[in-house]
Amino acid sequence: MEILDIKQWAGTDESFAQYMLGVRTFLAQLGAEKHADYLSDNSPRDMPRLLSKHGSVGVITIAGSLNNTDSWMNRYIGAVGYPEIRQALVHAAKDSDIKAIVLDIKSGGGAVSGMVDTAELVKRVDKDVKPVYSYTDSMAASAGYALFSSARGRAMSRTAEVGSIGVLVVHKEMTKMLEDEGITPTVIRSGKYKALGNPYEKLSDLAAEVLKESVDATAEIFEELVADNLGVAQSVVHNKMGQGKVFMGQEAVDLGLAEETTNFDAFMSKVMGGIDAANTGSKYGSNLRKGPHVKAALTESDIAALAAGAAAQDLDNPAPAADAPAADAPAAEAPADPAADAAVDTPAPAADAATSAQLDLLKAQLADANKALMANAVELAQAKASAEKFEASLAGLRTVALAAVGNLRIALGGSRDGLEALTHEQIVAEHTNLDAQFKTKFKAGGVAVRSAAAAEQPSTAVNETLRRARIQATRQRK
Repeated sequence: MEILDIKQWAGTDESFAQYMLGVRTFLAQLGAEKHADYLSDNSPRDMPRLLSKHGSVGVITIAGSLNNTDSWMNRYIGAVGYPEIRQALVHAAKDSDIKAIVLDIKSGGGAVSGMVDTAELVKRVDKDVKPVYSYTDSMAASAGYALFSSARGRAMSRTAEVGSIGVLVVHKEMTKMLEDEGITPTVIRSGKYKALGNPYEKLSDLAAEVLKESVDATAEIFEELVADNLGVAQSVVHNKMGQGKVFMGQEAVDLGLAEETTNFDAFMSKVMGGIDAANTGSKYGSNLRKGPHVKAALTESDIAALAAGAAAQDLDNPAPAADAPAADAPAAEAPADPAADAAVDTPAPAADAATSAQLDLLKAQLADANKALMANAVELAQAKASAEKFEASLAGLRTVALAAVGNLRIALGGSRDGLEALTHEQIVAEHTNLDAQFKTKFKAGGVAVRSAAAAEQPSTAVNETLRRARIQATRQRK
């Protein structure tokens, strides 16, 4: 499952443990309860789930471990996907009612994959579209700090923690567990670097060296990102802010990781007070794509139009032509100056730019929609194939289980009658019950420990059968 496919973790060990616990707990509940509402996310929304409006400020709440998926599972396991953050950013950037954006971060970090792209989108929206600020009253660590540092204004509460700039890889070795189960895996690789660090063999010195090189390289990219955001040298980040250390409140401000300590209400008031009322922003509507596994993105034409404040109309409510008179307005007198006529007939460059931007946006959305349909079709085919494979495996397991239950019944003096009519759950319950009876009756492992004399004696069932046969034979003679 894609939500579990995380190779490198830019977060604290606590955030990784919390993320994995959430995944395991949810999957266990899903298997036991099979709630239908877990399986889809088709409820219509006016805004992405991470975005809310507070007056003219859009607040994007980033709470929980970070991964690189917009899976419906995120809301149930307390996680946030980078695609979800991107979608909220794009929506807020295109909403003309939102004049500034605040990232409200409560995250100990998460997956490396997707972190840099999302942080760069934060910076681009802040630079070219509208201001983006960040705040935390709990934690903005590791990948969470990468997002936090990408905003122009960074504030935190006195007890909040930021930092943990670094990367980790968790290697899980299963050799002892497999050995206990009687399984001996053999890894055959085409080259010495293939599948290094897999869980089926002990971590070799070469594998440890390669993993360490990968982690260090990613950490260097992380440090460069933070250094660029804070306007300091990478060596400063590495020596004073990095090494995975977490800093609280005023200490973080003193080091330059944040700009001030304050509370959320005061920070929001400051952001609202700093909004330039003259900056009306863009009139683009939020024509975002919907459906899973699709990233929201700002195209180059979007950025150009938003940065210039182009008055592009909502596609669903086009404005009347510039030269069309209002319904109740009197007809304008013809201008006497021929030059004025030429000016009226000349298309406005701004209108042409807005129309071109709209066309570019429609083309990009159509292409992305086609890609999304193709991706969905492939996923559906894969899901059907997996379901068929599962059904085939289940049928084989049912046959084995029925044979085991039948053997237990015979061993305990019963019969196999009615087994085929049992459901899967009933078979499991029957096996559990009979297994307990079998172990009680045959303390040391079954009939193999009976004495030789006892083994030569006919069983109770056989004696009963012979007795009934004799009685029947006597009746027939009479």
